[in-house]
Amino acid sequence: MAEQTPFQLIEQTLNRINNDHAAINEYTEMFTRNLFAALEQFVSELAELGVAGIGKPRRYNLPTGKQALQLSITDYKIIFVPLAGAARPNLRDEARVPGAKFKEECGRIAVFLGEDPAGTAFYDFLIWGDGSWFAWGYGWPKQADEYASTDFPGLAADLVSNLVKDIHRTWNPRSETALGPSTDANKRSFNFGLPGDE
Repeated sequence: MAEQTPFQLIEQTLNRINNDHAAINEYTEMFTRNLFAALEQFVSELAELGVAGIGKPRRYNLPTGKQALQLSITDYKIIFVPLAGAARPNLRDEARVPGAKFKEECGRIAVFLGEDPAGTAFYDFLIWGDGSWFAWGYGWPKQADEYASTDFPGLAADLVSNLVKDIHRTWNPRSETALGPSTDANKRSFNFGLPGDE
């Protein structure tokens, strides 16, 4: 067999990368679409049962061409943001992703508490081009599954239940409790937190 030229090697490698990225994008879009629809349906069912405190989810377009979903629970917001592109999981995140998967690129949906543009993600969905996915963060049970066998309604119910149960409020320390904001009805003197933040 003849040795490949650098041109052939580059072309072959780029074709493989492009095919991998197309598969990752397709599964990430399908996963996102099903997750968002399941969350919307679950919240709608809660509203029909008369459960107060959870607002109708709101989708909005991102500059990346993707859509985010904002879920309002009492007076805080959870925002699901599908990230553009594909990359390897970061080892510093300490997820329990199976070892070989750390070396494969995947899509990602990052989940944020609140609307602070500088806020950092507290939960993640990682979606690979073979249809497998992994979700983890802040002490929730880690989940690994295949897209084809995923129970999206059950996943939505678990997510909303955990978000309602686990997010708490903590008063700001005295050194950060100023008179002005304390007398303003549009300001809060507490922060929202996650288990382990205490």
